[in-house]
Amino acid sequence: SVKALINLHVGGFTSNLNFHNPEMETMIEIHSTHATSRWFVEEGLKKKYQLGITAGSDGVSGRPGLEYPGRKQTRNLTNGITAVIAKSFEKNDIWEALKNRHCYATTGERILVDFKMDDKIMGDIFSCTGKRSFRLNILGTAPIEKVLLKRKEKIIDEKLFPSFSSEYSNRFRILWGGCKKKGTSRHQKLPWDGSLKTSSGKLEWIKLINFYEPQDKIVKKGGKSFYWECSTAGNEAGIIFDWFRGDASKLEFNSLPYNQNFEYHEIEKGVKNIIPGIEDGTLQIEKAPSEEGALEVELDLIDEEFINGTFPYWVEVIQTDRARAWSSPMYINIRN
Repeated sequence: SVKALINLHVGGFTSNLNFHNPEMETMIEIHSTHATSRWFVEEGLKKKYQLGITAGSDGVSGRPGLEYPGRKQTRNLTNGITAVIAKSFEKNDIWEALKNRHCYATTGERILVDFKMDDKIMGDIFSCTGKRSFRLNILGTAPIEKVLLKRKEKIIDEKLFPSFSSEYSNRFRILWGGCKKKGTSRHQKLPWDGSLKTSSGKLEWIKLINFYEPQDKIVKKGGKSFYWECSTAGNEAGIIFDWFRGDASKLEFNSLPYNQNFEYHEIEKGVKNIIPGIEDGTLQIEKAPSEEGALEVELDLIDEEFINGTFPYWVEVIQTDRARAWSSPMYINIRN
C-alpha cells in the first residue's frame, strides 16, 4: 500500500505541475491562507491529472483551521477546510478516503456538500454512456446564491437562487476580485485601494465582504463617497451599502487596478465585467441579495452534450457572503 500521500500546494513556492506521481499525488489545494488558486486546480485538470480538491491553512503557527492573514505579509486570506468522506474517524479510513479523492474544500466555512451520480461520489473514476445526471445536496452557513457544474474548467450548468427583499430596495452590492498573476502568495496579492462615489443622492450604511487583512478597512465615509484599503488574492471582496438616489444617478468606482462608471439602469439589471490582465479579474455591481435565502438546496445538474473521452466533473458552491465550496471531481470515461 502507499505509505505517503502528497497534497499539491500553492504557497511561498508553487508545486511544479510538469511532474506528477499519480500514486502519491492524489490531492491538489485550491485555497489556503496564501490565496484562492482556482487556476492551479484547472491547470492540473488540463494535464489530465486525477486529483481530489482540498483547502488548508499553511499558517505554520500551530493553529490549523484557525489561521488569519498578517504573518510576514505572506498570508493573504483566512484558512480553508478540507472535508473528508470516510467510513469512520479512524486514521486508516481517513487515509483511504484521501487516497481515493473522497474529499472537498471550503474557504473555511463548514458547508456540507453531497455530490453524486447514481451510486458514485466525488473522487470516483468510472465509465458511463449517454447524458450525465448529477444529484447535489448542500447545507450552507449562509444563503446559497449560485451553483456551477464544471466539466474541466468549462461551466456546463449554472443554477442561480436570487433572493431580493423589497424591505431593502435601496441596498446594493459591489464585488471586486482576482489575483495579480499566477504564482506564489506574493505574486497573487492584488491591492484594490479605492473609492465609490455617487453623482447625486447619498450613500449610507456599509457592510464589508472579505476584508481579511489587518490593514483592510474603510478609511473614510461621507454622504456621497466611501474610501477603502483592501487586497484580494484570487478571492472576492466588496461592500454592501444603501444608496438613496434618483433614476439619473451614477456611481463612480475607482481603484488601483480598475476604474468604471455605472448608470443606475445598468446597476438595476446587474453588471459583471471581466477585467483583462488580472487572473480571474472581475468587477460586478447589483442589488444586494437577501440574507433570508435558503441555506439548504437540493438540485439536479445535467450535461447532455454528445462527447467521448474521460472528463472531470465538479461543482462550485457560492453563498451570498461569497464563501465557497468546491467538490472533488468525478472522473468519467464517456462513450457514446
